[in-house]
Amino acid sequence: MIVTLKNPLEYEQLIKLPQVMTITSRGKSSIYQGIRDGNFPAPVKLSERSVSWKLSDINDWISSLQKTSEM
Repeated sequence: MIVTLKNPLEYEQLIKLPQVMTITSRGKSSIYQGIRDGNFPAPVKLSERSVSWKLSDINDWISSLQKTSEM
């Protein structure tokens, strides 16, 4: 499921882990393993104990999967 922004130049939306899990259909462990392996976008650190992901990074990752499966 790719989420589109009305005007992506206006703002960058940040999403938390539960939303990333819903959008990607991946579990927490799979997401963090993908980050370690370099196969999944890294989150943005908001504070010492808080991270979020750029929605555009998640959408780009999904698009890259679609391109790979078309080859």
